[in-house]
Amino acid sequence: MGIYGVTSYAVAQRTQEIRNSHGAGARMGDVLKLILKGGMSLALIGAALGILGAFATTGDVELVVRSGANRRGDFAAMSHCY
Repeated sequence: MGIYGVTSYAVAQRTQEIRNSHGAGARMGDVLKLILKGGMSLALIGAALGILGAFATTGDVELVVRSGANRRGDFAAMSHCY
């Protein structure tokens, strides 16, 4: 599920609101801005959470890799996995 899917779902859920806005005299550009603003906010939140998650797990991955490299025979035992 990507940005397009999330935006499409949000538009489908807000169809009534969009119809009412358009019926009340809102220009199509205003409605489009409303839709894009919602999609961009979701994308920015997702990107921020992804970056934070990457930074949070980088130390854990490095720790596992470094601890495995210090033990003798670990790479030989795992070589068949590659």
